[in-house]
Amino acid sequence: STNGTAHLCNNSEWFMACDQHLPEMLGMLNGNVEWNTEFAGAESRVVASGRSNRCDLQERRLRTDPAPYRCCYP
Repeated sequence: STNGTAHLCNNSEWFMACDQHLPEMLGMLNGNVEWNTEFAGAESRVVASGRSNRCDLQERRLRTDPAPYRCCYP
């Protein structure tokens, strides 16, 4: 973003965008998860969403695992 307001989506923002735009996101998700800003209890674990092209599925991953992400705007 050129105005500095973009941020890594939190889980609620990511789910709402996915739920409202799933047909457009299916090709982008391609069965993979995407990072969001939620932490999964343990310091080294974070939540990734969108597994199996479903908005409601999540998995806990190590912060060092690669995964795509997208930005949200307020």
